[in-house]
Amino acid sequence: MKKSTILLVLGLLLTVSCTEKGQEFIEQELPNSDVSFTPCQQNKPSLQSVTTSDVLSDKKVDVKFTGKGVQITYYNFEVTCDFTDVKVTHTFVNGFLNITQQGTPNQAKCVCYTDVSYTIAGISQNEVNVIFINGEQVYCYNAKEICSYLNMEDITKTIPIIDDYLASLSNDLNDEQKLQAFTEWLKSHSCVIDASILCVSCIYTWPAISEISILFKENEKTVEVVLDILMTNPLKATICSIKEKEISNCDKDVIISQTEYENAPNHPVSIVDMKIEGNCLKIKFGASGCSGDNWTVKLIDSGVVAESLPCQRTLRLSLNDIGICAAYFTKEMSFNIENLQIQGNNSVLLNISGKQILYKY
Repeated sequence: MKKSTILLVLGLLLTVSCTEKGQEFIEQELPNSDVSFTPCQQNKPSLQSVTTSDVLSDKKVDVKFTGKGVQITYYNFEVTCDFTDVKVTHTFVNGFLNITQQGTPNQAKCVCYTDVSYTIAGISQNEVNVIFINGEQVYCYNAKEICSYLNMEDITKTIPIIDDYLASLSNDLNDEQKLQAFTEWLKSHSCVIDASILCVSCIYTWPAISEISILFKENEKTVEVVLDILMTNPLKATICSIKEKEISNCDKDVIISQTEYENAPNHPVSIVDMKIEGNCLKIKFGASGCSGDNWTVKLIDSGVVAESLPCQRTLRLSLNDIGICAAYFTKEMSFNIENLQIQGNNSVLLNISGKQILYKY
């Protein structure tokens, strides 16, 4: 059974980069003496003698777990011809091991190849769910098993695997962090198109129930599975629904996350107009900046549903603009808000950054 450490790395995302309150996101560097590498080779050496199933195009990565930790051998790592060492740093949080390799210095005009080996101590196989090196996935626990069952006929067979993962989540994580970790774990599987939190403890049973959406391909069709997550300790999953899903024509999906709602960038933005077409919410907005092309825009729901008639949800438009200019720009963007629907209702009032709009479905 897997055991996970604290905190979620969102990404690679992947590269992720969010620190939750009361938790630490620490990058550690291996001493140079712990990293070995072969001399610079102008031509890529043959990989025929390498026996490993982890392949990155014309590179290969051998991942082994020993009593000392996780042993990595990265074949055909591209470096500059004047490189003198390979710097290795890593973060390990919530079962996600993210490794960065960098050959230095980087002033040469030519490149060569080296085989790099090192061991990251203190990490056992039962703690690791996914390993990334320089943003590429090289290891995934249970990826083959869950993907072999992720179809309309065998979907129920994924539940024991899912429950096994949910039971491995640290008790130091709050409910939303556990669900975030779960969706990231789901998305690490090659068969999963996307996974997202529909709501946190939004079904008022005892214990409460949260909902997770999983999208995957089957016979050229996109299928959505909605999981009910019983918020017990450990969390437990059951299948709520499974159906074919039309691909959204919206620019982006709405994000449901209390953490993002509280902590995402909050550059001043004004909503000029809003309208709903189908499940797409189109928002015309304006803000100051150097160019609207540099904006990173998110529509974030707080995850809280107010019981009224109709029910209400609170959202905000998050804008991040790294430029500091006095010019003013307007832009229109559409968001898929289907995940904001509330079971048993046919409408919900959306309160968005001081504006309101009724979403009927």
